[in-house]
Amino acid sequence: DQGLYKTTPGGERFVAYGGDFGDKPNDGQFIVKGVVYADRTPKPCYFEVKKVYQDIAVTPSDPANGKVEIFNKYFFKDLSEFEVVWELTEDGKVVQSGTMPTPSLPARQKAVVTVPFKKPEFQPGAEYHIKLGFRLLKDYVWAPKGYELADAQVVLPNPESAKVAIDVKSGDTPKIEESPERVTVQGKDFLATFDPKTGSLAHLNYRGKEMLSQGIELNVFRCPLNNDGWAMGKWFEMGLRNLKHQATDFKVEKAGTSVRLVATVTSRGERRERCVDFAGNKTRIEPGQPLDESALQFKSTFVWTVYADGSIACQTAVAPVGPTIPLPKVGVKMELPAAFDTVAYFGRGPEENYPDRKTGSFFGQYTQKVREMFVPYARPNDMGNREEVRWMALRNGEGDGVLFTALDNPFSAAALPYTASELLLANHPPELPKKTDRTVLTLDTAVMGLGGASCGPGPLERDIPKSNRAYHLGFLIRPLERNDDVAAKARVSVPTVAPVAVMRQKGKLLMTCGTPGATIKYQFGKRDAETANGPITAKMGEKIRVWAEKDGVKPSVPTPYVVSGDAGKAGYSVKYVSSQQQDEGEAENLIDGDPSTYWHTEYKLSLAKYPHTVDLDLGEVKSFKGMAYLPRQDGNPNGRVAKYQVSVSSDAQTWTPVAEGTFANTGERQVANFGKTVSARYLRFVALSEVRGQEFASAAELDLIP
Repeated sequence: DQGLYKTTPGGERFVAYGGDFGDKPNDGQFIVKGVVYADRTPKPCYFEVKKVYQDIAVTPSDPANGKVEIFNKYFFKDLSEFEVVWELTEDGKVVQSGTMPTPSLPARQKAVVTVPFKKPEFQPGAEYHIKLGFRLLKDYVWAPKGYELADAQVVLPNPESAKVAIDVKSGDTPKIEESPERVTVQGKDFLATFDPKTGSLAHLNYRGKEMLSQGIELNVFRCPLNNDGWAMGKWFEMGLRNLKHQATDFKVEKAGTSVRLVATVTSRGERRERCVDFAGNKTRIEPGQPLDESALQFKSTFVWTVYADGSIACQTAVAPVGPTIPLPKVGVKMELPAAFDTVAYFGRGPEENYPDRKTGSFFGQYTQKVREMFVPYARPNDMGNREEVRWMALRNGEGDGVLFTALDNPFSAAALPYTASELLLANHPPELPKKTDRTVLTLDTAVMGLGGASCGPGPLERDIPKSNRAYHLGFLIRPLERNDDVAAKARVSVPTVAPVAVMRQKGKLLMTCGTPGATIKYQFGKRDAETANGPITAKMGEKIRVWAEKDGVKPSVPTPYVVSGDAGKAGYSVKYVSSQQQDEGEAENLIDGDPSTYWHTEYKLSLAKYPHTVDLDLGEVKSFKGMAYLPRQDGNPNGRVAKYQVSVSSDAQTWTPVAEGTFANTGERQVANFGKTVSARYLRFVALSEVRGQEFASAAELDLIP
């Protein structure tokens, strides 16, 4: 990092970057992009660079019998200068360790060696790893004897990999109290309070101690990184920083000795925002216009199951609806009282890691204070993330606390003293709140990679969550006492399949489930149930019921779904189109109610030129006072219409102009107002020009404004 020390008027020293000395021009935070901090201590990325650069590779050969393959990647020397040390871990905790002979391995050669561990008593559901470290046998000017120059970790398969199901037969069924404002579920030594208006777990009390100071709710925002400049504008445009949650359905039912609460929740931003000077020294947020129905929203099913011992399972299915944009993350956030300031987890560590920066972070059990999860970047940004987390526990000074253990698939997690907005608005660490009264915890099923787009490429496509697919997250909340074996308490499963997410894309319904190996079933009306083996076709306005099954466990709760779009458009048809791109941009996409499809004029075999015309038959005479134009929603601006004209007709022969104008260069829904109500059966839309002067025209949907 090319930073310099500076002191605040209050005497706090910090690392300053471009512009902090009134220097103009400057590179802002772009100069603090090193592998080491300005004081030359390692940053988290240092350890990933070290792993990538190492000249010794280890891969599994027959790990069940301790056999691994070592590759000497050096070109001119053998491995005689190293001592090989090994560790065997159970759920990240070292249970055996030792040294082993260094293989006689010439340059660029490979050999299979046997790690001399004793086969452990495998615990059901536990995970085992073998780690090898290559340490220097003598001092060098650049590193001391014993320094671990290379290391690697491989999985030791557990023949008893299945976790034990949580006990659903013992104990008394919790008591339920319902009101319009809250639903409480109470049992021995616990009280859980749910908000039926938002579908969230609002409060959780174990043995008289409150575990949550702010409830658990959907979250899709992170404080941007300098590398996020290519994508972050859309996050603010869609209001992702402050989602509002509304439960459109909330059901409570008893299921044996447990209580199940099912919430159908719509989450969306309220207002467009703009982040100003993020790369500089005075970041601020400028509020914009309220968002309309065409903005991105998230349709979620939250299934909460409260067990007799106070454990609470959360199984979610999240289906984005609207434009396709890169998402910073998908998961949940909550806040715990500040007293829960010790965090322990089993996952990748000990340093912060991300989807595209984790190979140098090995699986282990790691414990530290929440304040130590803070990473002292010169410019605060998203930080502290841990990948492939199996469980995370937060405890107070007395050892009491709460455990979050992953169901079905590992999650990403971070525990910090600060919210994403506090990190965003602090250009330097001294600008963060001096004291916070909570621990902010995020659990995520998807996190965007870091990439290098401050001056290079963005993340790999593999590491970019997008709003054109569904997401699933499952975790179990359990109370902790001082003497609990956390790893053992985390080795449980729940005997219920996770809910199904349903999305409509390109005229098809896509159905996914978070439980591996589950079979998805669907049913239209009173027809027989069918098995979903891929996308299915459904008509606008049709109702479908979807669920998932798996042998040995209870099926998921059914997900009701109504095929999106204005049911009145089912009678629309295309009367005439001057140009359309076959197998991509047919004009029928304008009236299919699916924003993921679009009309696009021909450009492959020949390039159709302006003007471009589409005539729609509305099926019957309708009264309306405007037309809504939705540009294509896949993030590609090609074909966005600038100048346009709208006409109506009763016979498709004689046309009356009712509107003309120019649309803005945006992906948002725009309206052509007629100034009065008209009655007609036919609608003509004429595109006269494109926002960037190209010959294309495109649109996702055309709708009437009644």
